[in-house]
Amino acid sequence: MTDRDSSPPPALEHRAGQWARPSEHLHAPPNLSKDDAPNIEGRRPVAPSAGFGQLWEKEYRVQLPVASSAREVTGYWKREFGNLWPPGHRYSASLRGIQPGEVAAVELPVPGGTRLSTGVRVLFSGDTSFTLETSEGHMFAGWIQSSVDGDPGELTARVLVVMRANDPLYELGLRLGGHKREDEFWSHSLRELAEHFGAPPRVSVRHRLIDPKVRWRAIGNVRKNAWLHTLAHGSTLPARRLVRRFRGQPAQEPSDLER
Repeated sequence: MTDRDSSPPPALEHRAGQWARPSEHLHAPPNLSKDDAPNIEGRRPVAPSAGFGQLWEKEYRVQLPVASSAREVTGYWKREFGNLWPPGHRYSASLRGIQPGEVAAVELPVPGGTRLSTGVRVLFSGDTSFTLETSEGHMFAGWIQSSVDGDPGELTARVLVVMRANDPLYELGLRLGGHKREDEFWSHSLRELAEHFGAPPRVSVRHRLIDPKVRWRAIGNVRKNAWLHTLAHGSTLPARRLVRRFRGQPAQEPSDLER
């Protein structure tokens, strides 16, 4: 793969559904302001091959011994995807929801009381699975596949993440506790899904280190680091408000990022 490769994970190619069209650059959802999605416009979707850090495969799964079908569970998961996230995390999708090619804004709390604003793109959406790909500046370059397999009464819901930290700062953050926080994040999401369907919320976690080496040629990715850009965006808020007032523009409601 090349650094610009955004092709789908080979393990997903057999699934029936719709793929997003190839895209060089992302565009923020039209229903969100620039303040709500400051690190999306013009960024590229990135595959793991574009990242800096170690290459990981992480799997989170929960058993769903329920009467619902895999398609029904996946449909609910798509509709409520962001609502299943832990408190303080925000997923703002376009009005079309999880459809191929659609872009969503993501806001996450980070240590130190700050927030990180980034974006993801729907790479694939099918009846029983959907896959997101991250953007430049995101914590990692990679794919996030959510899927439901099995027959009613014997379903398994899983999240599969294939990732490299996007730059050295994120790689350091992962090694200093970021991997644990990600485990807690997806475990929370799957427990919420299981509890909605009345299933035991017991989540299993599996990590596999595919490549322990870092890719020093990708060190320049730090220029697009969404956390640094989010901090800069917030620090210029007073000046932007002053300019709006000077130009006679109506004041905008502050986003979660600005509060």
